Amino acid sequence: MKTPSPWRKKAQIGLGRSLQTLLRSWQDESSRLLAERGWAGLSLAHTVLLENLDEEGSRCTTVTERAGLRKQSMGTIAEILEAQGCIVMSDDPEDGRARIMRFTERGHLFLADARAVAAEIEGRYEALVGVLDYAAFRRAIAKLVVTTMEAPK
Repeated sequence: MKTPSPWRKKAQIGLGRSLQTLLRSWQDESSRLLAERGWAGLSLAHTVLLENLDEEGSRCTTVTERAGLRKQSMGTIAEILEAQGCIVMSDDPEDGRARIMRFTERGHLFLADARAVAAEIEGRYEALVGVLDYAAFRRAIAKLVVTTMEAPK
């Protein structure tokens, strides 16, 4: 029988590993819940486009900049959402090189379901650790995100 490395135990409890494990659990649960609501093939990751889309439509470049993603990543998300009927894309009448993305009714329904799924999971997490601990966790994560985004690179 092999003796486990003492580093293995430390790696399992490190912050990075804990965040990765929690993210994987979040993704698995949200995908399952979305599939149960009829959204197989879509995930909460796809909401990054919809959350940054103006109601009257937005240029692809605008949505990409707002989301802080690369053009290729946003293009892939847009193709998936268009194939799923959540957005429509058309040429920009003011600039033939640009594309405009617009919500469809199905896109609004998906975004509403995605928000409900996220709230359901957060509610379960809050119930697991308690209201005060979960609120402290959310504050700490928000502070870390803001602080690390502002830190010089």
